[in-house]
Amino acid sequence: MKYRNLGLSDLTVSEIGFDLRSISTDEKVIIPEKDAIRLLQEAESFGVNLFDTADSYTHGYGEEILAKALGSHRHDILIATRVGYDLDTPTLWTAPNTPPQNFDPRFVRRACEKSLRRLSSEYIDFYQLHNPRIDDLQRDDLFELLQQLVKEGKVRYYGIDFGSGGNWFEGEDELIKGRSVSAVQVVYSMLAQQPARELLSFASQEGIGVVSHKPYSCGRLTEGSGKSSFEPGRNTSRSREHWGETTFQETWELEFLVNHHPEPLDQLAITYVLSEPAMSSVLLEITSINQLSQSIDAIEGDVLCADCLEELKFMYDRQVMLADEETGGDR
Repeated sequence: MKYRNLGLSDLTVSEIGFDLRSISTDEKVIIPEKDAIRLLQEAESFGVNLFDTADSYTHGYGEEILAKALGSHRHDILIATRVGYDLDTPTLWTAPNTPPQNFDPRFVRRACEKSLRRLSSEYIDFYQLHNPRIDDLQRDDLFELLQQLVKEGKVRYYGIDFGSGGNWFEGEDELIKGRSVSAVQVVYSMLAQQPARELLSFASQEGIGVVSHKPYSCGRLTEGSGKSSFEPGRNTSRSREHWGETTFQETWELEFLVNHHPEPLDQLAITYVLSEPAMSSVLLEITSINQLSQSIDAIEGDVLCADCLEELKFMYDRQVMLADEETGGDR
């Protein structure tokens, strides 16, 4: 395993992090508890030290399973979790499994205390605002509370998870400045270069760490996805509504990439994400020891050459331009 700094913090994170979405989503538990505990313990033995979850994952189960699996190794791992959804007030839910967001400082403090109890921990290494909107990031009282939690030792560092549902907006870099944000989490892959590519540049300049997820673009960049090609998604700087939603008709052929770098496509997908200097870790939804082992092989292999990286960005930008021409820029 290789490791990188999380921005300018003193957290050293594994280049591959464990995304607990593979175990417990917002709606249900995916992997039986016994198997999940074994998988988490095996990941830690392989050198994975970053485990990313959320209080909303099956009403806190995503946090509880970490305590059961790795509680005895608490000081050897880094726990990232999230806050922002009110799970305890069903009367406010607009639909089943759709809790309302709440970033009121009093709610965030209570949610933090509950997360600590579920994690059986005195502190959270990296606490993230879960899919905040513009109004949330403009709340001085919210960030004052986060800074207070750091002073109290309950949170070591905090940041923002921009999510995969499109809560992205112009001027996000200006809203982050001066907030003591240590890192952000974004979707980033060959298929989802924007808008994350813009934020990566800002993060590099400001010393902010970046954690990404969905490197396989929902399975379209894996060896089992069929032909080595893909369709870029509707995730441009002009349209930021849906990350990874396939709308382009033209297909990018990836033969040039797999011919120049003859590794499995899913390994190249990981290597691509980690080619960004500001990237601290890529989160994987790990479901087997074999997948974990192959992912580690990816970071131990050769890096993508500059020519291939440039070609991938050129092809992405070209497809965005063609799509804009077809729609008149109204997407």
